[in-house]
Amino acid sequence: MTLSPHAPNSRMSRRALVSAALVVVTTARLSSAAMTYGPEAFIGGLGDRVLALLGRPRAAVSRSELAALLDATVDLRLLARLALGRHWNVASETQRREYIELFRAYALQGLASAFTTYAGLRRFVVTGSRPSGEDDVLVGTDLHLEPGRPPYHVDWRVRQVDGRLVVVDVIAEGVSLLVTNREEFNSIVSRGGIDELLREMRGWYEEESKAQPSAP
Repeated sequence: MTLSPHAPNSRMSRRALVSAALVVVTTARLSSAAMTYGPEAFIGGLGDRVLALLGRPRAAVSRSELAALLDATVDLRLLARLALGRHWNVASETQRREYIELFRAYALQGLASAFTTYAGLRRFVVTGSRPSGEDDVLVGTDLHLEPGRPPYHVDWRVRQVDGRLVVVDVIAEGVSLLVTNREEFNSIVSRGGIDELLREMRGWYEEESKAQPSAP
């Protein structure tokens, strides 16, 4: 999977952006100290952890380690529900179970790909914050990937949930990952129902499993 920082206009590039979001959300839950500060300090701390995580050799991180990390630190059921939107209410329990499993595979593939896609991340700079709605704060950041290229701007939507700060959306170069995925899922479901979405997600999993090198 490749990333064109200034042209996130395909499903594959959106998946690459999801990779970065998942790295951040995964590492976010590991720092209880960061939750005692404001949104800017919270996101700044996440940036430090992202840089440290991406600095590890890809071969030194096993797929089973990534899976354990993902399961232990991300509320995948909540993220999956938000992405499916209103269609979650009409899905059967059997469909929900398979959807959650496929969404987990989708998320794990994105997390694994981030080690390659964002290997060149050099600096993560918080540029400020502003209120967004009644409950959220948008924290702006510039991601510096390669010398001589413009930074890649990302806004992180931060919310306090049950006394802790969490990332609830990522807006990369003006593109909301939550909205983008919800629109794509909604289009598929509207065309062929929940079963069609499940079929396509199985196809995404098979396609990227073949494309990605085997993890240790």
